[in-house]
Amino acid sequence: MKLHSVLEVLRAIAGHRERRELMATLLQTLRASIRADYYLAAVKRGRGSNEAEAFFDPPLTGVSTRVSDYSLVGDLLRGRAALFYEHDIGNHPVQRALWERYGVRVSLRIPLMVEHEAVGTIALWSRDRHAFDGLDMDVMTELGMVVAVTIDSCLAYEHLARLRDEADDDNSYLREALADELQISEGIIGGGPAFATVKRQIEVAAPTETTVLLTGESGTGKDVVARAIHAASPRRDRPLVTVNCAAIPNNLAETELFGHEEGAFTGAAKTRVGRFEQANGGTLFLDEVGELPMAVQAKLLRVIQERELERVGGGDAIKIDVRIIAATNRNLQEMINEGRFREDLFFRLAVFPIHLPPLRSRLEDLPELVEHFVKLAAERFRVPVRRVTPDVVRRLADHDWPGNVRELQHAIERAMIVSPSDALAIDAVVPRRIAPPVSSGAGSDTLRAEYLAALESAEWVIEGDDGAAARLGVHPNTLRHRLKRMGIARPTAR
Repeated sequence: MKLHSVLEVLRAIAGHRERRELMATLLQTLRASIRADYYLAAVKRGRGSNEAEAFFDPPLTGVSTRVSDYSLVGDLLRGRAALFYEHDIGNHPVQRALWERYGVRVSLRIPLMVEHEAVGTIALWSRDRHAFDGLDMDVMTELGMVVAVTIDSCLAYEHLARLRDEADDDNSYLREALADELQISEGIIGGGPAFATVKRQIEVAAPTETTVLLTGESGTGKDVVARAIHAASPRRDRPLVTVNCAAIPNNLAETELFGHEEGAFTGAAKTRVGRFEQANGGTLFLDEVGELPMAVQAKLLRVIQERELERVGGGDAIKIDVRIIAATNRNLQEMINEGRFREDLFFRLAVFPIHLPPLRSRLEDLPELVEHFVKLAAERFRVPVRRVTPDVVRRLADHDWPGNVRELQHAIERAMIVSPSDALAIDAVVPRRIAPPVSSGAGSDTLRAEYLAALESAEWVIEGDDGAAARLGVHPNTLRHRLKRMGIARPTAR
């Protein structure tokens, strides 16, 4: 191969920006210039990467394209092209196995070096031990230098394209987060005693870097509390990234959290950063963390412990600085006992647990919540603010609200739309509850007897540590409303 052939190779590959297209052209051009049985090239997967991707002409059956030691760059003679024979590969079992499988007797190795750094290597294999006799190694070295410059330019272009895509992903996520934020209050609504403990815990946890686990029924406002913690933390100027673990298919959970490299699996056309990297320097909110598959729980535990991750299909460790707030409406202790949640991960997440009470236990906050959601709905749907009458508040307090604050918000939004006058009408969204007769069945009799027993043992005191509400495990206001529905009243003194 003469120097003009080197220029032919350079002309053939110049201008290629897609790595696979470039490598295919390179190997085809080498085939036309140098006689060999197999043509291989191993190229770094990206600038600064320790992994290489292998390309073959013709394709080699059963040989992985993800390689770590095909290149043998470290064995090359100070960046110069060289010939290698069977006795030169004794310390490289992967190479030896491939040579034996394909009957290789000699390999021409051409390092691809840019400013003393290897970006890859070219290897030509032949079954004829003398196939490369007479080749000028200086020319082969020059060939490697010009090819390396083109490949490095390709890697630089890929890096810039990846940064652009990551920026687009981040901008898209931030736009979605902003749209959500416009519908949710920045503050915590409710000044009653049931929520006072939550507020104090937020004030204590927010300034720290501790991991927080939010528990409580669905719809109790765990996402709002997570935002409040982040907003009051030293990371407030960095991103808050939310992941709904329950909404991610199990087979995509790992790549959603940790990202993936290009070609990591079918359909991975480009590298994608995961939510952890998007949240770097800020806070990651893992909502419904109990829904994560066990395999992903194990990787999540490692990431929390080591503060670094590997993308799916990647081998490079990526350092991260992320504060984690997790939330669940599941009983994680039961899931641990059933083998569906890792106990070691639970301890990592529950460093600072905060339990959010259900709406039925904080009915004293109902008027403030209703007024708040009325104003939000008026702005969102561009309708007049409706008056909230005392009767409406009583009717709302009489409802059990299994969906908690979220259900209340949705009910108010629907009522705002269908109300025919300036007063909020809730008949269409919260039907009137007809209290069942006191003696309408064994269940009602049993519940009535239980309430009466608790009241009598507490001497009809409802609140307090020894009150009937505490004995029954319900909020005092909840107990009062249930007693009213059941027609139970304190006996008058004779």
